[in-house]
Amino acid sequence: MKSMRLGFRKGAALSFVIIVFVIVTAVTVILYTFFSANIRQTYLQEKNLQAYYCTVTGIELAKAALVMKVDNPAYRGDLLTPGVPDKISLLDKFIADPARTMSHQDLYLPTGGPNGNGTPSGSGSKVTVDVSTLEKGDPPELWICIRAEGTYVDAAGKPFINKGSLLFLAENPEINEQYFDFVPD
Repeated sequence: MKSMRLGFRKGAALSFVIIVFVIVTAVTVILYTFFSANIRQTYLQEKNLQAYYCTVTGIELAKAALVMKVDNPAYRGDLLTPGVPDKISLLDKFIADPARTMSHQDLYLPTGGPNGNGTPSGSGSKVTVDVSTLEKGDPPELWICIRAEGTYVDAAGKPFINKGSLLFLAENPEINEQYFDFVPD
């Protein structure tokens, strides 16, 4: 009888060790899954934020290029060319153009950056910009719409894309509205 009790106790200890081992393994797997999902989510948020900043950079550079005043080649002095301004902006040219379309090539954006496109870090990062007009309000006012798409490519070659737009009043560029992940038509 004593030998049966001793065998039962040895089996109970083994059962207890197996149960503890299964519980510890399950907790480890759950913690690993939780932390790996959290790390992945943080990575995706970081890359999407970099794509967002590519978009913001493109919009800001496009607006600066549009409103910056440069020497007007048609100006030859007040007496020689009356009524012709000595400084002109791309915005003035854009409004005077009947087609009223412009892309990032027309804006002469900087060609710096790793890929010659003026965008911040990231292999293959780029920004494309389009400029158009929109009439809104009563009475209708001319608004300039800068639409940008920023793409950030991570080290694995996966692209992260963000779209955005900036609307500003043609007569007063300081009055503006921004939209991200939504481009109004």
